[in-house]
Amino acid sequence: MTSQHAYRADIDGLRAIAVLSVLIYHAGFYQSGQKLLAGGFLGVDIFFVISGYLIASILLEEINSGRLNFIAFFQRRARRILPALFFVMLCSAVVAPFLLSQQALEEFASSIAASGAFVANLFFQLQDSYTAEPSLRKPLLHTWSLAIEEQFYLLFPLFLWLIWKKWRSKFMLAFALVTVVSLLWAELGSYYSPNANFYLLPSRIWELIAGAMLACLNTRGKFKQAPGLLAYLGLALVIICLIMFDDSTRHPSLLTLLPLAGTVMIIVATPASPYLNKLLSSKPLVGVGLLSYSLYLWHQPVFAFARVYTGNELTTLLKFGLIILCLILAAISWRYVETPWRRADKASLRLFLRSLGSCGVVLFIFVVAVHTGGLTSVVASVTETASYPICRGRKHTVQDGQNCESRPPQDACSFVAGSGEQSWYLVGDSTASSLAYPLQEHLRNGDTRLVELTKGGCPYIPNTLVLDDGKVVCSKADNLLRRKILRETSPSVVVIHSLLHIYIHGSRQRPHLESKTFKIHTISHPRAALSMQDVSRHVNQAIKELLQQGHTVVLVYPIHMADFDMQHRLADLEKMPLIKRKNLLATKRFSKSYQEFKTFAEVAYQIYDAIGDHPNLIRVLPEKLFCHPSLSGRCRIFAQDASLYVDFTHLSYFGACQLVKAIFAALPRQMDAGSEHVCRPFCQ
Repeated sequence: MTSQHAYRADIDGLRAIAVLSVLIYHAGFYQSGQKLLAGGFLGVDIFFVISGYLIASILLEEINSGRLNFIAFFQRRARRILPALFFVMLCSAVVAPFLLSQQALEEFASSIAASGAFVANLFFQLQDSYTAEPSLRKPLLHTWSLAIEEQFYLLFPLFLWLIWKKWRSKFMLAFALVTVVSLLWAELGSYYSPNANFYLLPSRIWELIAGAMLACLNTRGKFKQAPGLLAYLGLALVIICLIMFDDSTRHPSLLTLLPLAGTVMIIVATPASPYLNKLLSSKPLVGVGLLSYSLYLWHQPVFAFARVYTGNELTTLLKFGLIILCLILAAISWRYVETPWRRADKASLRLFLRSLGSCGVVLFIFVVAVHTGGLTSVVASVTETASYPICRGRKHTVQDGQNCESRPPQDACSFVAGSGEQSWYLVGDSTASSLAYPLQEHLRNGDTRLVELTKGGCPYIPNTLVLDDGKVVCSKADNLLRRKILRETSPSVVVIHSLLHIYIHGSRQRPHLESKTFKIHTISHPRAALSMQDVSRHVNQAIKELLQQGHTVVLVYPIHMADFDMQHRLADLEKMPLIKRKNLLATKRFSKSYQEFKTFAEVAYQIYDAIGDHPNLIRVLPEKLFCHPSLSGRCRIFAQDASLYVDFTHLSYFGACQLVKAIFAALPRQMDAGSEHVCRPFCQ
């Protein structure tokens, strides 16, 4: 920054708000299943506006004084960005082989190359989305935003010089044109290509130009009359967006105008707002603002490596500890890496280039070594001789060449064994369909008939329909036809199972893994979602109706759900020696918290418990099978050589078979119509 350009401490305070928002967002704090500061990713957008404003202010000052030197500009940018970036990448490269799998290590090496060349945004837009669970474990994911800024810096100085020197009277028109085109591009991209829209410069350049426009207006003295109240309105708008935006918000898009407008108002009007200026210029905020670049660089690798090591099981206490660690590392790199290299009088250009070149060579050797096999993952090297496959296959019921799940009730699969004298009905959503095959196997040697009335997203609640993201997934016909079939059949055994609680809560337990917005509606009022009390009344009526008709109802309570990436966790387990694997299965990394499960599923337990006892009502609680007291407050996801789950919510054949055995164990002996079936893992 030149000496003529006035330093504004309040902008460092605004930087602090931006970086802390990103930090809290990536830490992932939850309260009652809701992510706190769910729009924290907007901190990057705030940074873009600030960067555009500061860079344009410096460039305009130099253009007006005739001192503009493009080479000097790029040298300053390199001194500002590269030393801390290379330092963080070098430190990450030291840690990565000890924590990452071989595949993840190779991807990390590629991301180093992309980050060093400032094309990380192009690299990551070809992979998982920014908000996807696997992205949480990518140490250099955040360098996409640095790539955006550097790409902007390559184009903007010449563009600004031409506009300001040649068409100064039309500079606002030129900026407005770029802004409108980029904003419209972002709006369309948010619908048709959200991942590319998030990562690429054409959808982001309008945010940087917004800051540059402020700098141009400020140069022409347009800020002096800005009312102080505008800054407070801007801060309120930014805070509201940080709270209300979330991963499902289209971004960047026209909606992003709201937080950016708030940022613009803060920059414009804070000098005229004494109290807000004092707040943003306070020592704590300015201190964090000064560390903001290093803090931003450190936070992603620290949290990514922690998630890899713990299997994404970060406790609240650990998250706070990691934030403190990030602050310490940021202070160190700011003091000993950032600051010295930014002072031209203390670091000659030749020394700077030599030091940077040496770091670049080391990183280049690391990348080449990883991709040529010269450097391999320590994790893979230690465990490569202990590959024990884990089975997690699921057996589907099929009839007439078609899968039985989600078939229309009138065309439901029916499996007859012997005389088919005793009828069984399996009713519920896709979690119930997981039980169909082992249930059929158990009944195979008896005189039974099994009818499968299951459909994904469709719990058995007559007179209702279920919507997911506004789309009907369980129509009124589905439940009415199932009810009609059960009404017209002679007394039978009806097994009912679903994840009832997720339809009431409207989401699955970990929104950052899989977003669902289920809502249960009545047929008579399809626009109004039912309350928990209304759902309870409908479920109670449905069960009592079946009991009054003489059916034996087996009510299978909800199963717990895995809250991690099954594929990644399976890969970890398969490389472990069996003796080590056995000792780890009940740890946080490979199991589910019983208390967390019970808290989330409590609403379903309350509804089922409220149904009065009846001789023909049999309750089966999967928690007694999978959450044994010996597991010390954990629920199993894996057995020693098999997975109980096939994915986030569905039991594998092995897990389902064990639950079916528990169902028969709960039935009166005379009702056990089938054979004693032995559950064995199924590898698909």
